[in-house]
Amino acid sequence: MSKLRANLLQAAIAVHAPIQPIALQFLDAQGQQSFAPCYIGDDTLLGSLWRTLCSDGIQAVVSFGAPQTADGRDRRTWAAAVREDIIALRKR
Repeated sequence: MSKLRANLLQAAIAVHAPIQPIALQFLDAQGQQSFAPCYIGDDTLLGSLWRTLCSDGIQAVVSFGAPQTADGRDRRTWAAAVREDIIALRKR
């Protein structure tokens, strides 16, 4: 997982709003992680869609963490904590 962009949390800090960590992963028919739907690097949208449509039994799994607030943390510290929560959600 790439680094969570800390600046995305600044608005939540400014208005004391909670955020909710959410993990998205794709599994193949055997329940193993699938990268077929990934859309990264030089991939085209069409190429990504084609790989996804040609793959058997792809399932999207969405996991929700507990909402949390900054509780005095700066955005970088909070982003690191949220990232760790998302990694933990993907291991369930």
